[in-house]
Amino acid sequence: MMKSSKPGKQGITPKEFARQGIRRIRENKCPVHAEAVQHYFKETVKAYGLRMPDLRKLERALFRLTERTWTKEEALELCEILLPKKYLEEKALALITLRRFEKQLGVEFVRTAEGWLARNYCDSWAIVDALCPSILGTVIDNHPPVIPKVLRWTRSRNRWLRRASAVSFVNLARSGRHLDAAYDVALRLLHDKKDDLVHKANGWMLRGAGDADPRRLERFLLKYGPSIPRTTLRYAIEHFPEKKRKGILTRTSLG
Repeated sequence: MMKSSKPGKQGITPKEFARQGIRRIRENKCPVHAEAVQHYFKETVKAYGLRMPDLRKLERALFRLTERTWTKEEALELCEILLPKKYLEEKALALITLRRFEKQLGVEFVRTAEGWLARNYCDSWAIVDALCPSILGTVIDNHPPVIPKVLRWTRSRNRWLRRASAVSFVNLARSGRHLDAAYDVALRLLHDKKDDLVHKANGWMLRGAGDADPRRLERFLLKYGPSIPRTTLRYAIEHFPEKKRKGILTRTSLG
């Protein structure tokens, strides 16, 4: 349960929002849950152990103190303050707030997001996934000319940019939007032979594409067969009936 705190002054700035947010996250930390959180990550992460429902409750309370006068500029300023921090909850607080303004973000946001990813501000699958499906996905949907920029991330040496290239299309693919671009990303990432987090992201996106058009997904999987990392393949076929899953696994087997 969140500890109660006295309301702050109205119309707070991004700097004050961040200060109060960090303080209240620390006040409500749970070392036991923080230790449990680490089991979800192969990489080492820092967490205070604040559960996501409580973090969202905190964000709502703080956002009320802005008197709803903020625009995307204040939300982006908050991200510049909190994303470089080390703890998951600090980063997530910024992105939860930014989601309120995702429809206001323009084409220039792709460069901003690329900078955050390249500087490893989004340094876990959880924070990449907080940024991409909704926020970046909305920008892509509203401004399709940015798609070639996102496609270039598939060739980055930075694993978070490569993961982001796929995760940004998850919601779009599931709704049947920008499927050509989603499959372009998927094909490019088949050459990523080592990174399990990228393989999972690619499979997640393909699974969504299959929800929209299962026949197209099946054709893609059978066409590229053994060249598809097995983790990607298994994620991609999760929503197929069992008989079809087994058939695809057999027909795409190296042996």
